[in-house]
Amino acid sequence: MGIGKLLVFVFIIWLVWFLFNRLKAFKSSSQIHKIKKKKVKVANVKQCAVCAVHIPESEAVIKEGLYYCSQAHANNTD
Repeated sequence: MGIGKLLVFVFIIWLVWFLFNRLKAFKSSSQIHKIKKKKVKVANVKQCAVCAVHIPESEAVIKEGLYYCSQAHANNTD
């Protein structure tokens, strides 16, 4: 085997390795972009009228138009 054939063989092996690494990097970067594109739903947050704790609106107790963190706080205002 001559030196020319050896150099061609080494070049082909390097080229395959290089292309494999580029493909792997492309796949991982496209997965990162997919993760970044996901929309995150943000809950509306309300403040308790008694203790000022912030809680999601879906978990709040509403009484007379005010938001409370618990039923106990809603009942204490009476």
